[in-house]
Amino acid sequence: YIIDPLYQLTPYRSKIDDSKLQQSLLITNLDKELINFKPRLFISKKSFDIDAATELNVHFQFYFSEWNQDLTQIKTPEELFRISHEYLTLLGPHLSSCPSLITKLVRIGVNDIDKDNSTTEKWIDYVRKFIFPTTPLYEGNTFVTTEIYNLMKLFPFEKRYFMYNEMLTRLSQDSLAIKIGFNKAEREAKAVLKALSIDSIAKESRNLSQLISSNPLATLIPAVKQIENYDKVSELLIYTTKFFNEFSYDVLQYVLLLRLTHQRPAIQSDGVSQAPWVQRLAVFIAGLAKKCTQMNLSNIITYIIKTLHNTDEKTSIIAVAILKELIITVGGIRDQNEVTFKSLIMLNSGEPVKQEARKLIYDSRDSNMDVAQNL
Repeated sequence: YIIDPLYQLTPYRSKIDDSKLQQSLLITNLDKELINFKPRLFISKKSFDIDAATELNVHFQFYFSEWNQDLTQIKTPEELFRISHEYLTLLGPHLSSCPSLITKLVRIGVNDIDKDNSTTEKWIDYVRKFIFPTTPLYEGNTFVTTEIYNLMKLFPFEKRYFMYNEMLTRLSQDSLAIKIGFNKAEREAKAVLKALSIDSIAKESRNLSQLISSNPLATLIPAVKQIENYDKVSELLIYTTKFFNEFSYDVLQYVLLLRLTHQRPAIQSDGVSQAPWVQRLAVFIAGLAKKCTQMNLSNIITYIIKTLHNTDEKTSIIAVAILKELIITVGGIRDQNEVTFKSLIMLNSGEPVKQEARKLIYDSRDSNMDVAQNL
């Protein structure tokens, strides 16, 4: 009720006038082969729900009609910030118990930033304090997390990554409610990952994607760790990503960068071979770039470029492994060091012969051109 005037300024406002639904409508009857019109009478009933509306011919009203007499409605975002610090601070992450309020707040934020981009910093602080801490508590409600990310995607990615890091390192440890939500989602994600196989992928992938889309920070870290340890998990998770929402895609890129920059040896003890986790993550990232085109990998590409300019061999080997897999998987360009002499001659012949030679060595650069341009 307090934020209704501000919400009515957004494009998401209700365009249906409830008062018109309460008017008497005519019922058409056929009586003795004559058409008769009778008024449809509305019945008014008391309800315990403040937001109760009209259903069929019953108009519900809150039993205490004077409940909002002492409440002052707000009309500007500045008033919203002030009122929120007065009321919402006490609720903390338990604000998630009212998803409709969260949805209205983020829609007001999106509308305000679209009108005036200078208010972005204020909304960043607002989301960080009141809205983002509620994300681990929705338990499968992907609609609300999608709405929240519609506001967060207007922020610079540095600000979003700061919130993700704060959630992982501080909020999930200090707040009991958030910690419970994290542990529950992580436990359920591990159970689904164990049951995930080629035979059950059609069913379990949707369950896993819904779980991840509602709480991506708690579920994607164990999922990526599974990829680092097992070869077959990568392809199954790539299939699952096509059901993710935008929030999950953004968090997945953050988690991948987090694991790639984690302090651990990238080279095995022999000093030559790369660690298995490097190759597995490289294969997974390349598979995402090829089969999950709706995911933005720009920050990972930036990481590769900056790492290649770094003189540290321990980190550059990670970038080289990812770049190699991107060239092979996404670009479709195959290594020609081990081709036969006959294939080498065909590759340097005319265009028709060259295309046949590429098919023989499974070089698919021509068919992968559209996918490769997404990078």
